[in-house]
Amino acid sequence: MSFHTFRGGLRRVFVMPAEGGTPVQVTAGPDDDVAGQWSPDGRRLLLLVNMASSNPHWAVVTRHADRSWSAPQPLPVVVGSDTMQPSLGAWSPDGGLIAGLCRAGLVVVPAAGAPGRLLVPAPTPTFTAQWVPPQWSPDGRLLYYLTADSAGVHGVNVVPVAGGAPRVAVRFDDPTRPWHRYGFFVSKDRYYFTLGDLQSDIWVAELGRR
Repeated sequence: MSFHTFRGGLRRVFVMPAEGGTPVQVTAGPDDDVAGQWSPDGRRLLLLVNMASSNPHWAVVTRHADRSWSAPQPLPVVVGSDTMQPSLGAWSPDGGLIAGLCRAGLVVVPAAGAPGRLLVPAPTPTFTAQWVPPQWSPDGRLLYYLTADSAGVHGVNVVPVAGGAPRVAVRFDDPTRPWHRYGFFVSKDRYYFTLGDLQSDIWVAELGRR
């Protein structure tokens, strides 16, 4: 498993066995590194670097045979003549592609580093769920991603990786059961999400006089 935590005022990425053990620090440079995403072969981690800055970008670290880790290698998200600023990314099932949302829309780039493709342009004003990575279908042919309309109603759209028009897979339009942040995952032939249960507490207090 991978996780990030603060060390010396910056977020650092660590890995450790899922059954428990001693965490191993993966990143230690001058950048703020978060959200390590394992490649399908378990040898690489995709990082989101400097998430809160004006120039977030992706980087990849590789685990060597002696189980040490390489320094982060930048992975530019280039579409046409533009370099995009991505949010969280997700590996394709074969490890050859990485998908992510940016201000321009849903993009797919080769994991080896090469110009990518814009699959779905961002709606107006923009995607509002950029911190939830897209999800791949098990065969790598489809991408599911969260979006929201101008009224803030979220939904899950699906689009062919080869290109084509996206379609709505599910829409969370019941105001009593809205989509809850960060809850979205695809596994095999199903996708899972969390719904909010809107509640509030009523407080009673006595006012005193001075």
